[in-house]
Amino acid sequence: MIIAILACHDRRTLTERALVSLRTAAEEAGVDVRAVLFDDGSTDGTADAARAVMPPGSLEVLQGSGDAFWAKGMATAEAHALSTAADTDLLLWLNDDVHLHPDALSMLLQVLDARTDRIAVGATTDPNSGDVNYGGYEHIGPHPLRFRHVELGDRPQPLDTLNGNCVLVPVPAARRLGGIEGTYSHALADIDYGLRANAAGITPLLAPRPVGTCPSHGPSARRTLRAEWAAYRSVKGGGHPASMRQVLRRVRPRTWLFWFLWSSASWWLRALRSRVGAR
Repeated sequence: MIIAILACHDRRTLTERALVSLRTAAEEAGVDVRAVLFDDGSTDGTADAARAVMPPGSLEVLQGSGDAFWAKGMATAEAHALSTAADTDLLLWLNDDVHLHPDALSMLLQVLDARTDRIAVGATTDPNSGDVNYGGYEHIGPHPLRFRHVELGDRPQPLDTLNGNCVLVPVPAARRLGGIEGTYSHALADIDYGLRANAAGITPLLAPRPVGTCPSHGPSARRTLRAEWAAYRSVKGGGHPASMRQVLRRVRPRTWLFWFLWSSASWWLRALRSRVGAR
């Protein structure tokens, strides 16, 4: 049994599409699937629409108040799924804006190869450009949180950490790791999870082909430096101070403050350099 966990907020059409593609991929792989959806205060009828596209009894909806964001929403859905899951089950992290290819689950199952010391990570492509936008990372440079994308290859490749858009986790591995850390604001919870997995001897592996499409998320227009800095440090930004402190304290407990300050300084250096170069 595959138990998909999703978090959503007012994205009815995308959530419906994600669940329909999940059903198609499960049928293609010949596996049973159910889903746990954390609906964080949607007002557009997302929950009812999701129930309508899933078979009766195969979807549980958990209601939030609208302030959970990705990390807390996914952590809540995961904890609920694990409360009744068997050790033979698998958890599928699925962003509600991912549209799975029909062979997605078949490929992720092949990557796992029935082992519980692996995590299968699926890369996605942007539906407009076709470029890979989410997937897995390898560490580069001295900064503990500096990574670059791992390119897709002809076989599964080990990762230092991962994006949480589409990830297949054996239940014993999820229980051993203690689950998604819901105290992060929004970003970095998936990065933290991949780092913890490696530290525990559970290897994240990148599937050799994309598992589906997912729109890229980023600034669509040039903004002032002040606006970009505010976005970087916002709840959804990669530099949210509380989340940054949390992950750095975990990976570099003795020198976290140095790396915290370096993160801010290097952001400003990159931002100013890009402004000068654009003139």
